[in-house]
Amino acid sequence: MRIAISTAVILVAALLPWIGACNMQSDEPTDEAETVAPSAVPDFPKSHRVASPDEIQTLIDQLYVPGDDRNRVSRVKSLGTQAIPLLIAELSSERAYSQKFPMPKFPLDDEWAFTRLCDALEETSPSAAAKPLARFATHPAAEVRRNAAILLGKIGTEECVKPLTTLLADDDDQVRGWGMLGIQRGLEEGRRDEKFLQAIFPALEPLLALEDSSVDDEAPGLLLTIDRQRAVAAILKSERFNSANIQFASNLKALNELQISVPHELLLPQLSQLEPISGEFPHMYNFSEALIAYARNPDANAKAYLQKQQSENEDEMVREYAAKGLAILDGVDDAEEFITLHYYDVGFEKLTAEQQNYIAVRNYELEVGSGGHDQYFVNTSGDEIQIAHRGLMAIGAIKKGKVLAAAIALFGPSGPAVDQDARIEQMERFSPKQDEQFNSLDDQFYENEEVIPEMLADYVLENKSHFAPAK
Repeated sequence: MRIAISTAVILVAALLPWIGACNMQSDEPTDEAETVAPSAVPDFPKSHRVASPDEIQTLIDQLYVPGDDRNRVSRVKSLGTQAIPLLIAELSSERAYSQKFPMPKFPLDDEWAFTRLCDALEETSPSAAAKPLARFATHPAAEVRRNAAILLGKIGTEECVKPLTTLLADDDDQVRGWGMLGIQRGLEEGRRDEKFLQAIFPALEPLLALEDSSVDDEAPGLLLTIDRQRAVAAILKSERFNSANIQFASNLKALNELQISVPHELLLPQLSQLEPISGEFPHMYNFSEALIAYARNPDANAKAYLQKQQSENEDEMVREYAAKGLAILDGVDDAEEFITLHYYDVGFEKLTAEQQNYIAVRNYELEVGSGGHDQYFVNTSGDEIQIAHRGLMAIGAIKKGKVLAAAIALFGPSGPAVDQDARIEQMERFSPKQDEQFNSLDDQFYENEEVIPEMLADYVLENKSHFAPAK
């Protein structure tokens, strides 16, 4: 039997330029770097022994050699801080700006030598690199601008403001995203230059109303991290806080996650406008987040309104969020976060039956939804098979429960092994007919009208004492 293997992160954006380039000959010139003989390359251990300037320069020169040898960057990093002055000086060189490699052999290989220089500097992100990095903000290659953006964002000094402002207004969404990622990483590492943060704030603010969906919720979340009071005021400006803004749901989600109340005079008109179109894209997202905001700042009518949406709205996402809103009113703020943290804290065996049902059903839904039943049974989530079946029946997902029961029956009278390795061995012995039946069960799962996220939200509401901290 062919076993499905799930991948946590798929770097589609990185693959697309390479895939497209495979079908055409690049018309951009490539500069050939002078190759340094491998025998001339020193190799330093982690101890960071003192190296001469010539030895360091030899290793930096190797960053310009085509090929996929990632050890080149590692060797430079192994020198520690002693390589930084020469790396910073290298940023001002002509070859740092122009050296492009021939077509990469693999899709994730670096296309520009500048990427390797940035990789070598990223861990330390020295402030002295800001000035020579500035010129790369207008480089014609998006890969180069992306790497400049993330490094400038992480350095986070006043000297970074001007080039980073240019990069945050870039036409390439990944350039903008990497710039924000750099700022976020800098904050996470304790780099908090208030002059830089207050100066870069206006460059981030336009992303709250960007006319495409590429930024998602990165901009509002970052702004709220930089200056919560200023960010809330920016998000709630009338020109932004309306459903005509494509970023409305992302902005509102960021406020909801931090439990920031939205005034009724702003929120209630949006609910009224969105309700008649709540089944249309993208307004189901807008309306759903607005329901959560209403639950976080309720009035006397909030409960009845949420109950109406839960029972009568035709959109499944809206019904799910209405149930979550009702749970918030009853003191269950974020069941998903609570149960996940509780699970990691005490282990699966010590969860209550209701909590186990939630975890097992959620995992079943996610695994089968992304890779079919074979992926579910192969992965560790398959250790909870019987509890997943029990949970499906408990939340009322009878049809999906029957699908899982049929999958279990394919393993014979003894059922699937609890041990993952033993279960994989069972599946490897499946006949072609059993494989075909497994595929058929996948189709039944996908075509089933039972909406697990919505049903789990209802289940939490019915068993709320199991999904919130004890009072």
